[in-house]
Amino acid sequence: MGCDFEYIQYINYCIVSCSGISAICSGFIIFLSFQKAFDILTLRLLYHLAINDILRAFCLILCIFCNDDLLRKILSPLYVYSLISNIFWSLYLSTTLYLSIVRGKTNQEVYYKYWLIANYIFLLGICFLPLTTNSYGITNNICSLMNDQGSLIWRIIITYVYVSFITISDILLFALIYKFLKKIEQNAARNIILERGFIYIILIVVQYIPIIAFGIIALNSTSCLPMVLLNSTHILVSLHGLFNFIPILIKAQGRKAFKKFVLFMSNSKISSLESSVDILNSEFSETK
Repeated sequence: MGCDFEYIQYINYCIVSCSGISAICSGFIIFLSFQKAFDILTLRLLYHLAINDILRAFCLILCIFCNDDLLRKILSPLYVYSLISNIFWSLYLSTTLYLSIVRGKTNQEVYYKYWLIANYIFLLGICFLPLTTNSYGITNNICSLMNDQGSLIWRIIITYVYVSFITISDILLFALIYKFLKKIEQNAARNIILERGFIYIILIVVQYIPIIAFGIIALNSTSCLPMVLLNSTHILVSLHGLFNFIPILIKAQGRKAFKKFVLFMSNSKISSLESSVDILNSEFSETK
């Protein structure tokens, strides 16, 4: 038994609203990145996560409001890419932290270009491969891999195996970094999570585990409950930009940069108003 139309519409409204909030927060994050509010490693992570979140919000909103099948097939790999790219950048952060802290290889700058190539060429290319087997389409009103037996192999490779592998790798690397820092610092966990940006990896993992779990449950189910659970994860993921923005405001540097942005916008409005008043005054003087 499937879910009724009213439920689908309610889910759509939630996804669109959350995607809009996420896109706005991601725009703030990109602005704050250019204000050098974070260390270089966290800056790079947040910048790429923000791009992915904006892309995902764009894909979700278009997929819901556009009925063109061709456009939906194009949006599907981009949506999947925005998801798996986030987990890819989590591996970048955990690996770089491990190599620089535990292994003492502080010069990681040279490897950054390889991460960029792997993400924007190799990973993006993999996401377009299911188009060759017509495996993309509408799944629970989301442009993604279809939830059928024909698309199962792609869903296993791109979603279940890939996300699980990187999640386990992130956990193991965190444990190794924590074990190393615990010998020299009392607040090792706080140092890794808040100061070195591991909080953003935790936010990704917490959101993606339900996607895998509920996706497996809904694979061979025709009832409404698994669909409700799976769509709830899409709402959760569509808020990822907001979840990334909250830890930024916790840090003093982030709050300082955000206040700078607010003051900049306020001054711009004041300057614009003063200019308008000057124009009005000059026009009034001329009429006199």
